[in-house]
Amino acid sequence: MNRNTIKIIILVIILLIIFSMVARAQQKIDSLFSIKLEHHLISKGDHRPNFNPYRDSVDYFLYALHNGISEKIFAEKADWDQEKLRSKTDLLINAGFLKRSNRGLLIPNVMIVTQKDGKSIYKESEKVASEIADSIAVYLPKIKSAYTGISFSEKFRFDQVSFFLMSNVLLDNWQINNIESQFVKDLRTLRHGKNYYYQIAELDENSDKEVFGIYGNQVQCNDTICAAVYGNKRVGIQLKDYYADTSVPYLLPKDEDILKQMALGFLPALLSIFERSRPFFLKIYKESTYNKEISFGEYFMWWYHFIYTRATDLCGERKLIYIPQSGNFFYRGK
Repeated sequence: MNRNTIKIIILVIILLIIFSMVARAQQKIDSLFSIKLEHHLISKGDHRPNFNPYRDSVDYFLYALHNGISEKIFAEKADWDQEKLRSKTDLLINAGFLKRSNRGLLIPNVMIVTQKDGKSIYKESEKVASEIADSIAVYLPKIKSAYTGISFSEKFRFDQVSFFLMSNVLLDNWQINNIESQFVKDLRTLRHGKNYYYQIAELDENSDKEVFGIYGNQVQCNDTICAAVYGNKRVGIQLKDYYADTSVPYLLPKDEDILKQMALGFLPALLSIFERSRPFFLKIYKESTYNKEISFGEYFMWWYHFIYTRATDLCGERKLIYIPQSGNFFYRGK
């Protein structure tokens, strides 16, 4: 085979790669507005966006940039003229949702999670989640013992509340601030003078669970009582309907103290796992697209939601806890 033939073959291969990339990019932009996006916020008080992140498809703009679709191609698809593209770009940059690279490319400055990203994050979570489930199995007798001090322990068997205790208390709502302060050890991302984390995630329309099946806590209160639900099938639930529901546990102040101590008791095990895994976490982060988009702290805190969800499911698979078929656990308190 002579040199000219080799050059021709190499040129054909390069052209095929370019055509393939163009075709994939076109497929992405053609299907862009057919997907559904969900927004999430980690914040306190008034630390939240200073604009409407749903308006004028700016969330799809950020999603497109994360997927390698240029602002020009997106603008054509979204029917944005140059003035609108410029104004939306300036808005997002000033709000801290967008930034420019050293080469002048626009880069999202929030966590964008596609379905492909989510599957990859879950895959990378498996080992750490398994270690957490192992630690929960070891800690389980202490939780069972402490549960006897809870005011409703005689009315509700341990297995009936095990999902709530192991997932929401040990890993999520009673624990997540401890993980942030003692493992991440950094302020939340500063955006327009406010500190908060922000995520835009792609929904799987074929799933009956919330985005990526991640478990979360939701609370609604009136002047005298609060109703809450923990789970991953909370869409459409009216918590006000549970204010007077005596069939669900009611947390007294002394119960809250016990739950807090449960979480603190398990915290050293969690921190030990995470510190051992820190090199792994940093490696995955540095090798990902997110390394250019958001801080490690923001990346990890969103990743943690995948980790504790997978750890919860592993506990269910190992029969350490009972996860309600409804996917939700309801409770009340003040």
